Amino acid sequence: MVLAVMALAVLSLGMLQVSLATGGERRVAGQRLNAKLAAEAALAITAEELLQLELPASFSMATPWDLGAAEAYVEVTELPPSGTADPVVVGHAPQLFKLHAAGFSGPSRLGVEMVVIRTQLNAFEHGAFALAGVALGGDVLVDGFDSRIGVYTPSGTGPEASIASPGLLHLEGHAEVFGNVFQGPSSDFLALGNAIVHGDVLETAGTLGFVAPTPPTEESAAPLPDLQAQENGMLASDQTDLGHVVIENSVQLTLTGPATISMASLELQPGAELIVDATAGPVEILVAGPVTLETGAKLGSTDSNPGAVTLFCMNPGDPGVSSLQMGDHAEIHGAVVAPGASILIDSASQIFGSIAARYIDLAGPFQLHHDVALRDVDSYDDIELKRIGWRVLGVPSP
Repeated sequence: MVLAVMALAVLSLGMLQVSLATGGERRVAGQRLNAKLAAEAALAITAEELLQLELPASFSMATPWDLGAAEAYVEVTELPPSGTADPVVVGHAPQLFKLHAAGFSGPSRLGVEMVVIRTQLNAFEHGAFALAGVALGGDVLVDGFDSRIGVYTPSGTGPEASIASPGLLHLEGHAEVFGNVFQGPSSDFLALGNAIVHGDVLETAGTLGFVAPTPPTEESAAPLPDLQAQENGMLASDQTDLGHVVIENSVQLTLTGPATISMASLELQPGAELIVDATAGPVEILVAGPVTLETGAKLGSTDSNPGAVTLFCMNPGDPGVSSLQMGDHAEIHGAVVAPGASILIDSASQIFGSIAARYIDLAGPFQLHHDVALRDVDSYDDIELKRIGWRVLGVPSP
């Protein structure tokens, strides 16, 4: 988009420079338009820099952008915060910026001023977030810990976790949440039986979105190679596009980061372990089909970094069928993302991290321990820039 604006501005400047070469009034009008287009193009590039979480420094009054027929620069001022951050939408406090772009062409000077708000959305602001709804039943426990401080400690002693959805929020049985419940204005919240929320039930006008990666696809007619791990070992660095992956009983397979690994399906048999060595960088595991962790299986990292492991369950499947199956005493240490899928778990298993999905239904003695350190992992942020003010104005001569 930014490149398109730049190309349009440069093309327009070139055309106007030729077509308005004669005639005083036409020349002045052309120069004024050149100045406006140059200012708008510089403004577009500066906005792109803000989206990259940079403080823009491409163009200044001392070093303007030279387009031949015109020049431009942008001044950026961060404004004091306004209002209260939405607890569901915002992972980081929103920032207000005033962007003042000035364009110059001959004696014509024209400015474009814009005020924008930059918001960082984080899918793992909450222990469990689902677009369609979150249901907790049985003896489910949701609590929190901070991996930057230490390992998980029993419920009630760590930082607050939370659950959130703009859809339904149902708690029943002996479900217990050590933290707050965030609902949208049209949410259906219901707490039955002995369900307990050790916090507040809060309403927010916002909803949280998160960026869904592209599901792995086969780029050639040849099938992707399957992997059957029968003994302890490491996945080769060039094995990033796999078919069906099975790790047999009590076998440990190690993945080395940084890497993004695509699989058709993933099965960890009883006692099997898929371990990520994130010393050099994190690992993303994208699974197109079902993910199964059988009894006592474990997926996690040798590193305490909360962003070391992200499991993407990409199979949308039937809403009533879970894309992730966990047997008793199975564990996942990391972030679980299922943007178009359901996560349905009713076993005595545990996730140390967070879940973001289309729909979440947790039952039985399952335990979700929200690693609140995930709230500050920048790689999970979806950056939004929204224009809230715009005006065109003259620019005084220097």
